[in-house]
Amino acid sequence: MRTSIAWPPFTENLQYLIGTLAGLFFLTVLFPQLHAIVFETLLVSQESVFERFQIWTLLTYGLWHADASHLFFNGFALWMFGGHIDRRWSNRRFWWFNMWCLLGGGILVVLAQLLFGYSTPTLGYSSAVMGLL
Repeated sequence: MRTSIAWPPFTENLQYLIGTLAGLFFLTVLFPQLHAIVFETLLVSQESVFERFQIWTLLTYGLWHADASHLFFNGFALWMFGGHIDRRWSNRRFWWFNMWCLLGGGILVVLAQLLFGYSTPTLGYSSAVMGLL
């Protein structure tokens, strides 16, 4: 008896998504001054939303990753589980679902920070990955 491995599909949407996340990560590695701009204007925290009125951070925090392992594991989970979902859904539904998961994660981060009294900026695509899981 011969067994084979059925790899998950690496769909076009996943290629764009993981490629974009990786590209943005490498931009912050290549241009350290960009890291400071990202930290001040694109990461979510209760301070950024309520004190600086940077509402866009509820979505943009998902585009940035702290280090290569953070990016790798988010990308790996996206590939392992996202391809099957992407094949079953339309492109529009896949992207809307990802956006709503990111937004929900951003809102939960802000609520948790308000509840527990801290304001550390948060980053990463993990909330959308958890939504897909």
